[in-house]
Amino acid sequence: MKKVPLTLALSAGLLVTGMTTVFAAEAVKAVLFPIQVVINQKAQALPTESPILNYNNQTYVPLRFFSEQLGHQIDYKQGPTNEQSSVSLSSPYSGSTEQGWHLTFLMQPGNHRDAPLSLMLNMAEVNPEENKPLEDRTYQFQASIYNVSKQDIVLMNGFKIDLEIVRADEDGISKIVWEGSIEHTPLKDGPVHIKGLPIPAANNDMFWGVQSPAWNWDGKDLNGVPLKPGFYYLRQKEGAHLQYGIINGSSEILTHNFNRSMANGLVGFSIRNLP
Repeated sequence: MKKVPLTLALSAGLLVTGMTTVFAAEAVKAVLFPIQVVINQKAQALPTESPILNYNNQTYVPLRFFSEQLGHQIDYKQGPTNEQSSVSLSSPYSGSTEQGWHLTFLMQPGNHRDAPLSLMLNMAEVNPEENKPLEDRTYQFQASIYNVSKQDIVLMNGFKIDLEIVRADEDGISKIVWEGSIEHTPLKDGPVHIKGLPIPAANNDMFWGVQSPAWNWDGKDLNGVPLKPGFYYLRQKEGAHLQYGIINGSSEILTHNFNRSMANGLVGFSIRNLP
């Protein structure tokens, strides 16, 4: 795929005195702005063909370079005109970081049998369009882990839950078509006394939990082939478990084994038919 240079504006309100001026015919007047770039605490050397610019006291950086350095995927689609062209930016399927997991809650939670922890999954298509081909579709899934007990707990750092996508054939036999995982990785430079992700105790009105960042899935099976339209299930694999501890309790590390059911560790979703 041809890589098209793309530029992103950063509202920095920076002075431009003494900078090199560059022009574009019948466009805008900008200046070269050779500032130092640091991404994730590491200095970066920009390609000569992708300089940083300043226009109207806003800093413009090469979108493709910055996105790829941050681990994102970027795609440019040329249309008949500039107005009909598009650029899309998405996060690849990858392990998460501690900053990505965040506290959440579930109001009027109903019946959750899998105490003390309950795993809920969510899957949705990203920007669904009626005529989008199967090979161009992407999906996002998230996991939420709820504390359904009456005690404050902490999930131990560095956990991983294996997932799979299955499709039930007409004869009722489930076929595994994709495998992956959700992960939590603690910060390498984080405080050593933080053991994991704390979750407050449940009450009659809500469950507290932690929610993962969204992972991208390209809609393809284990062989890289787009899945056919139909109904599928994203579910935890058998044997999924987590380690946790009781806050202000004993120092014992406990293991929770998840049970798979319609209310826990299983979600259905559809791949739309082409028009």
